[in-house]
Amino acid sequence: MKRTKQQQPVGYTVTFTPQQQQQPPKRRAWPVRAGRWLHRNRLWLIPLSVPPGLSVMAQKAHTGSWWWWFIPAVLLVSSAIVMGAPDRWDRVSEVRFARATAVGIASWLIAGTLWGAWNAFMTYTLGGLWTLWTGIWWWHKRPRKQDKALAEWDLQWQMIIHRMRPKPLTNSHVIDVDLSDENVDALLVQLDRGRQDIGDLRAAGNSILSAWECPEETTFRVSKHGGGNRNLAWFRIQHANPLAERREWDEDLAPRSFLDEFVVGFTPEGALIKTLMRKAHWFIIGMTQWGKSSWLGQLMAQLGACDDTIIWFIDLKGGGTVAPWRRIVDWEATTQDEAEAMLSAAVRIIKARNAVTDDHEPSPEDPAIIIVVDEANEAWGQGTGTSRLVSLGVSVASLGAGMSVHLVAATQIGGLSSMGDERIRGNMGKSMAFRPEKDEHAQYALQDWAKLNASRLDEPGMFYFKDNEKDSVLGRGFWLSRPQRARLARMYADRRPVLPEALALHAGEAYLTRHDRKAAARPSSPTVKEPTVSSPQEMAAAIEAELPAFVSVADMRALDEARADEGLPPLSAERAHQNSQDRFVEELLRGPRSPKELAAASGMSVSWVRHILPRLADYGAVKQEGPRQPYEAVPGMDLHEALEEIRSDRRKLEAQAREMVGS
Repeated sequence: MKRTKQQQPVGYTVTFTPQQQQQPPKRRAWPVRAGRWLHRNRLWLIPLSVPPGLSVMAQKAHTGSWWWWFIPAVLLVSSAIVMGAPDRWDRVSEVRFARATAVGIASWLIAGTLWGAWNAFMTYTLGGLWTLWTGIWWWHKRPRKQDKALAEWDLQWQMIIHRMRPKPLTNSHVIDVDLSDENVDALLVQLDRGRQDIGDLRAAGNSILSAWECPEETTFRVSKHGGGNRNLAWFRIQHANPLAERREWDEDLAPRSFLDEFVVGFTPEGALIKTLMRKAHWFIIGMTQWGKSSWLGQLMAQLGACDDTIIWFIDLKGGGTVAPWRRIVDWEATTQDEAEAMLSAAVRIIKARNAVTDDHEPSPEDPAIIIVVDEANEAWGQGTGTSRLVSLGVSVASLGAGMSVHLVAATQIGGLSSMGDERIRGNMGKSMAFRPEKDEHAQYALQDWAKLNASRLDEPGMFYFKDNEKDSVLGRGFWLSRPQRARLARMYADRRPVLPEALALHAGEAYLTRHDRKAAARPSSPTVKEPTVSSPQEMAAAIEAELPAFVSVADMRALDEARADEGLPPLSAERAHQNSQDRFVEELLRGPRSPKELAAASGMSVSWVRHILPRLADYGAVKQEGPRQPYEAVPGMDLHEALEEIRSDRRKLEAQAREMVGS
């Protein structure tokens, strides 16, 4: 259902068959003809009749004896217009104009009744108000170019609802259209008063699109009308997804305190979705690879910018999600035993704070604690979690929000099989649903799931967000590239607050020795030759051991040269492979390159490059204009994430192959 250049709907057509014999119209009586003439010319007759009419009425009331009932009558009529304007007029501008007209006329009539209408001051005042009112009247009532298109839309609407079985929208009409966006047809629908509401329109949305023969990718959205009239609703037909284009995270959007508003994402209209994180836990569901972990990265970028927030991270998926943010994470748990120790420490901190205050307010000296759990099913799920973790989770979810200890739990489905206990899920005040496998899965996070069709979210990162009792909002999260994540983690690492010493002691030995256990868990580094003479090259080699995983190719080559000059051992094979991969990505980003050029610049084998480029093209990260043409990177795509995704798919296939061989 695409519009033509004349902005008219394309759909069903109506043919009016004229009568075989048309009788000449009868001549009406003169009062009828006079009334029709007055109605046709009302646009200029009404303004001309206003000044003399008001002047005579006010002067008669001033000189006569009936002023005592005239003033209450004027007040009653004007009040009725002011209060009933939203029910009589549809557009907000019409309501405002009607109210201003009623108040202005009532004020002038009352003043004229009390002090007389036929004096210079009242005459000039009436003339000025009449001039202003007439200009607005003619501008508002002028013939609109959209009237013909509106009539076409309403005709199509009537035919659509006539075809529907059953007919839930009988007697509804399209009273306004907004065609300013080429990808959206916005129809203002007047529902049948007392019989229909916005829920009926939303429930009939898919049937309307089917009857209108819209393409499969067409979607709809229903929203309330801002004029206060409950019988008006906007029905927006979306031809293209406005959330299809991802947006990079802007670090200026990050809050500076946990008490400030956090950015959840952006709406189809481009507006930011913001909310307060204080005194609420978060519940996030959605299938794998549909944006949960990416959104957690956006959350980490905001928590890291706050100087009154400590981050604890339970990553039971192997540590891949927390890896880019380790510099700003105060405590990390990657096993169930570590998760139990962390949640036990959180419960002890909650009790310690509760002994001092009933409502804790975070500060840099006594910061809030955010516990991110990814994947929650591994901690609390039936058959995968432990009863001890479930019990601790219930305690934190029930008591933690008031003591500035908050949970952010992410899982795939969200039922009791994943969350373990309803008391955990029931205390989550804010919830998000990325694309679930089935619409029914969204009911665990969204109360209004039945009208949303969450399983039809067609872009990774899109979600529905529900803030307590408010309606769910459609949006999409921001995207952070791998270099941006690394840069933000380095930038925020020096700003991290620490727990007060008393609370650290309450947290227990597991918290106090967390860094020692992490250092002991790291693989031992190979023995290197101790240099005999101090030099800048030795300093560079020592600094290299503390570098993050992502460094520039130029810096890495300089470190390699420094190692060679001093006889230091080469980098490990794994690090060398990572360096080659970084050079491969950097070379692709410079412009179109052939496989041989990429192999020569990166150090990778030609066979590896020829194998990986078609896989990247399937992923949508690179493109090739034609056979034997060079490859180039697609703007906006993260090549590192694409390579990691390809490796993950390969590991899954290898695991399946081993299982088949074993069976």
